[in-house]
Amino acid sequence: NPETGSPVWANDDARPGHGTYPTERWRTGETIVDQYTLKIPPNAPEGKYQIEAGLYLLSTGERLPVWVGGQSVPEARLLFAAIDK
Repeated sequence: NPETGSPVWANDDARPGHGTYPTERWRTGETIVDQYTLKIPPNAPEGKYQIEAGLYLLSTGERLPVWVGGQSVPEARLLFAAIDK
């Protein structure tokens, strides 16, 4: 992205549940549903865009670990199906 100098074209960064359900109250095995909106700008080139999600500590920016099926996920992020623009 030439405007930001990064590969990111869309971002929605907010506290989970917009701050209504702090992570300190989450329980192991609980499913948390949260919704975010990503708007790819019209000047973004045509192609596939990878969607990823992760959590981090607000105080340090350190990414929190991600576990799927008992295995640690590299780079502490979940990758979703790419979308076409």
